[in-house]
Amino acid sequence: MLRTYFGLTLFSIMVVACAGVCTDDDVYIIRHGFSGLVLDARNSRKIQVQHFNGYSTQLWKFERGLKIGLFYIISNYTGNVLGYRSHDRSLLLAEKEDSLDQQWRVTWNDRIFNEGKKNYTIDVTDANYTAGNYVQVWPNNLTPAQEFTFEKKI
Repeated sequence: MLRTYFGLTLFSIMVVACAGVCTDDDVYIIRHGFSGLVLDARNSRKIQVQHFNGYSTQLWKFERGLKIGLFYIISNYTGNVLGYRSHDRSLLLAEKEDSLDQQWRVTWNDRIFNEGKKNYTIDVTDANYTAGNYVQVWPNNLTPAQEFTFEKKI
């Protein structure tokens, strides 16, 4: 099955990297594929998975990164970008920098890889699919804890 993101195939995204596709008005839900929970920035810093409620803490924008195929994932709630804290691998929000630790690559198999920490993906901590659990970056292990999809919010 060919995956589509932002209305494009994955190959198209890698080529155009949001040029002319993502606009300031496009917002997305990042949904965990196995549990159906969504990424949530309700505490304005560390990212959790929660049941979808439509609040802006669960909406995300995408901006082209420094290289083709890379994206900044931006909280619609705070305007800060998704990154990670290296000492504990927590996924968190921070002011945008030109750091590869804040840039992400989406793959055909629903993984969101961090560019600064090669082979690390967004992962539900301890595969605990309980609402309120935190999200981290973790070495790619091809488990359901690392599968996320994007849904455009209209």
